[in-house]
Amino acid sequence: MCDPKAVSYVFGELADEELAEFELRLLNDPELREQVERVRESLDGCEGGTCPRGLADRTFHEIRAARALAACEALASPASRCRWSLADVTLGSLAIAAVLMLAAPAVLASRETARNTACVHNLERLGQASMNYATYHQRRYPHVSLDENAGRFVLRLVDSGYLPRSEWTSWVVCPSSPEAEWMLDADANQRMPTAEQLSVARGEQLVSLQRRMGGSYAYRVGYFESCQYQSVQKRSDCRSALLSDAPRLCADGRSIRASFNHGVAGQNVFFDDGQVRRVVGCIVPVVNDHLFLNASGDRASGQTWRDAVLLRSEDCPWGHPTPATPSF
Repeated sequence: MCDPKAVSYVFGELADEELAEFELRLLNDPELREQVERVRESLDGCEGGTCPRGLADRTFHEIRAARALAACEALASPASRCRWSLADVTLGSLAIAAVLMLAAPAVLASRETARNTACVHNLERLGQASMNYATYHQRRYPHVSLDENAGRFVLRLVDSGYLPRSEWTSWVVCPSSPEAEWMLDADANQRMPTAEQLSVARGEQLVSLQRRMGGSYAYRVGYFESCQYQSVQKRSDCRSALLSDAPRLCADGRSIRASFNHGVAGQNVFFDDGQVRRVVGCIVPVVNDHLFLNASGDRASGQTWRDAVLLRSEDCPWGHPTPATPSF
């Protein structure tokens, strides 16, 4: 049990005579010295201001009063002992609030980690399905024609059996993306539309289907070579992007920015070598290639096979001229 004078000593509350007597005790009593050190350690980091004089005396007075009250309550009837006092309820509420405040950041961080893991998992599934497709299609990834939206690659994977038609929505949604809420809140059981259904869809229905097809992800469209539009070939190139988190579309409907799905300006990118890596901003390091704009700065097909361009699901390779924008 701590000597009350140890607390008074640390707070400087002892009178001169008491101080001299206490310091003499300190010289001869190792246990008392340990008590003083424990009191000092417990106050580390709490030197916000000068304590009011008499604080220690008032504190111990309240402690003695509380002990006396507890002794009286112990003599009360069994029924009264079972009741919760206002102090009990208050202290319990404060304790619960403190635990919640401490746990909240950890819970939020855990949730964000789980969301990011799910996003990467879906990106890998789409990427591996596309690579499997290329293995049996002359090393060519699912082709998106000039007049088709980029999300059509998902339809090609479904029609070829590389992606279950009944599960396509869960494959193309990143839980932390803006698309997640409206895609999952719409018709969760809606199946991937067929090419015939897309050909007859018009207006808002067509736009909605085009946005939903690729969901939260952007896909690499073809490029021009000798004035001919070509599909993307699998080269196992660690610097060539195939899929990524979709970029943000700005208010003008034309400009784009890096994804903010994971808290900072950047995105997870699935590369041609089968690896997912984080790219901050929109520029792929080393090759200095913009993920979402071609060499002319347009949201359109690449101008050479090295000019990799990933488009949002609703965008078409024929082009969306884009104003010059920063890469962050």
